Amino acid sequence: MTWLHSGFRGRTRILFTGLALAMLLLFTGLLHTLLVHRLQRTAESEQQALLDKIDQALRQAAQARLQVLGTLGDADTLWSGGLDGREAQDLVERLNRSSRHPGWLGVIDLHGRVRAATQGQLIGHRLRDEAWFSAGLRGGRLEPVDDPILRALRLGPNHHALAFVVPIRRGGEVLGLLVELRGWDWADAAIAGVLPPQTEHPGLSVILGDGLGRPLYHWHAKPAASPRSGPLLLERSRWIGPNQDLDWTLLLEQPRRGVHANADQLGSLVLLAGLMFSLVLVGGIWWSSARLARPVERIAAAAQRIAEGHLDTAIPQFDGGSTEFRAMSRAIATMSQRLIEARRMLEEEVRARTTELEDANTRLAHLADTDQLTGLLNRRGLEPRLDHALALARRQHRPLSLLTLDIDHFKAVNDQHGHAAGDAVLRGLGHWLGQRLRSTDFCARTGGEEFVLVLIDSPAPAAEALARLLVREIAALEMPAVGGITVSIGLAESQHTPGDSAALMQAADEALYAAKRTGRNRVVGVPKPPPGAGARG
Repeated sequence: MTWLHSGFRGRTRILFTGLALAMLLLFTGLLHTLLVHRLQRTAESEQQALLDKIDQALRQAAQARLQVLGTLGDADTLWSGGLDGREAQDLVERLNRSSRHPGWLGVIDLHGRVRAATQGQLIGHRLRDEAWFSAGLRGGRLEPVDDPILRALRLGPNHHALAFVVPIRRGGEVLGLLVELRGWDWADAAIAGVLPPQTEHPGLSVILGDGLGRPLYHWHAKPAASPRSGPLLLERSRWIGPNQDLDWTLLLEQPRRGVHANADQLGSLVLLAGLMFSLVLVGGIWWSSARLARPVERIAAAAQRIAEGHLDTAIPQFDGGSTEFRAMSRAIATMSQRLIEARRMLEEEVRARTTELEDANTRLAHLADTDQLTGLLNRRGLEPRLDHALALARRQHRPLSLLTLDIDHFKAVNDQHGHAAGDAVLRGLGHWLGQRLRSTDFCARTGGEEFVLVLIDSPAPAAEALARLLVREIAALEMPAVGGITVSIGLAESQHTPGDSAALMQAADEALYAAKRTGRNRVVGVPKPPPGAGARG
């Protein structure tokens, strides 16, 4: 080899080769030290970032469940039949069947009593003394649950569970609470979203403890490869939960060797690469590759942020460099702008269609429950309100009276004056009846010339007095085009009529038929109880 001859050229080559090898070895050693320390610090910083992600994932998972329950709690139609109606029980069973990890779902009234629940568990129990009861009436809450309730519900061997609590509202009025008791399966799913199964975190543990330091939840990744894993690396933060007022502690712990595994492995690779490529002048290659790769990395980073939903991310533009880089950056920037515009137009369209659908549903519901001629309730609108009022009256042991009113000889009005005049009579009488009743009572036109008046908290004597007054006042009214009219009224009262609302309406109809048979323009009420009848001692 001529480059090893002892002349000036050879000595120069040997000198610079030795210097190059020495500098490269020194550079490799320094690089090893800097990279290992840097990656160790980065890994420790990533532990804190991972803890923050787990914190956010747990809060978002809990908040998402509260939002789902809150939407159901604010749905007026679900509670139209009351807290223990069929809609409420169907809701409880549907949610239980649809959940991947069913717990216990209950509907609780303002007195703390369970009205509807999963599989009927705890129905009738009073839970007013629970810590979450009063706070839940003011808004959605996440609260721990004590052991006796868990044992009663048989949620499993875990003695720690949570209550997701939201108020039930109808028309702005709080009716009770919708409560879901669950174990920590939702937290497992939230952490799985942060730590997919394919990621490796050997020996990692996530612990959530209450303000007294008691562990409530413990999650383990796969165990470390070696049981003698050395000291632990701990990260700790305060977990405030979706309520923003919990004072729990979220702890992340992992063996230090597991955290620094990537740094140690990379350090070994750097040393091996320094030994293998000690004769290669990597400086120029690194500089060239870095210069070539930098534009691609910047474009890729911007595209990744766009893919994550940050559509306003600016795409880097290059005045210099290759023509391909400039063309690629301009094309991605154009696509980004089109995507932003398309998303904006889609969101506007969705909002407009949603508003139209809500308006249409509101109009349909009103049309379905309202008599179009008089503006009063029709039979479809009357029945659920009467069922609810009667159930409430029987539960509170209060009287409820029902008047069935029919215009006498109304067919003659239509035959003599025409149907337009008959419609005017019905409209006028319906308006007059609506003005005559109290705000707590309600009136409906159930068909033809028949009206039904529901008198809340009215015993039979008071209802009969009102009915007779109505008969006299209606007979004194002057109806356009037809003059005076008379009405017959049948009366039924809940405390004298056993059964449901259908039985009550049938009793009022029978009383109305009796009024028709006995001469019309009169009131026939409930039959008087026989002398000596009463409650048995």
